[in-house]
Amino acid sequence: MIGDFLRLTTTALFTIGLFTQSPLIYAAECSASHQEVFADFFNRFSSEKKFAVSRTIYPLRVLLLEFGLNDKLEDDYSSSFKLKLTSKAEDSKYPSLGNYMNDNGLVAETNIKTRTTEVHVFKPDTDWSVMYRFLMKKHCWYLHEIEDDSL
Repeated sequence: MIGDFLRLTTTALFTIGLFTQSPLIYAAECSASHQEVFADFFNRFSSEKKFAVSRTIYPLRVLLLEFGLNDKLEDDYSSSFKLKLTSKAEDSKYPSLGNYMNDNGLVAETNIKTRTTEVHVFKPDTDWSVMYRFLMKKHCWYLHEIEDDSL
């Protein structure tokens, strides 16, 4: 009898665990009556990779700054951006943003607007600079573009 109870409890907890990891559950947390607060969203986005993947628009636009030398091997100040489209499968291989920031000594500054938000992730006193752009879609926040200005 106790064995049956434990087996049912374990099955129920496992099933609940599966449902709480579902992207549908993540999207259901936002509604017209409950617009997502960016700070709460970003804390979860940066710490839970599955949640971050569920809240990223793919293919993800990644703009990479191209800066280099001209034909005379002098600094070329006419930089340009290269567009890279990142797939969900490729993005899933990377660690969470929070782990990436902690491992590399990065900090973030946030510029929150009504329907869009930019999070500037950088390393002070270096040229490490990446802008994460989020937009509000159906009362939920989604990552839609990354701009890497690092040299």
